[in-house]
Amino acid sequence: MNRLPKSLLSFGAVALAAGLLTLAFPRAAHAVAAALVDVTNTRSNPVPNQDVDAPGRHPYQQSCSTTSISCFMPVVPPNTEVVIQTVSMTFSGGTPGSLILSSVGGGVGVNTYIPLVAEPDGSFAVTQPLTQYADPGGSASCSDSTIAHSAGSFTCTITGYTISLP
Repeated sequence: MNRLPKSLLSFGAVALAAGLLTLAFPRAAHAVAAALVDVTNTRSNPVPNQDVDAPGRHPYQQSCSTTSISCFMPVVPPNTEVVIQTVSMTFSGGTPGSLILSSVGGGVGVNTYIPLVAEPDGSFAVTQPLTQYADPGGSASCSDSTIAHSAGSFTCTITGYTISLP
């Protein structure tokens, strides 16, 4: 019977000591920690809470033209991925087959067939919203699936944004 009150008294003393230490030291520890934190948020070195890969921060637009059946966009820089959101194509000088936007995204080749719209002057034009990716070191290309057509002009423009890769 005597052991129980002594155990409770010992436990109470330890709890009281811990409570007093907690009340005495957190202000000093907090003051030291607050003095060591210096956060600077600049445009060139943003704090990680900003979305640095937002589409509006890194817009991307490229065009290519040719009298042949295909044209290639510039190579995507290292550590960057291109997200293609719109493709516009014009074709004149014959009747094209299918217009194709090709790229490699995530290591997988993708061909998107773009529907044609005939213009009153006999040319073709199309603007298509889509989502397609181009990996670093690769490039997007636009082509006409018809190999035998008369010489004409073919223009392709892609728009979107870039994402920084780790």
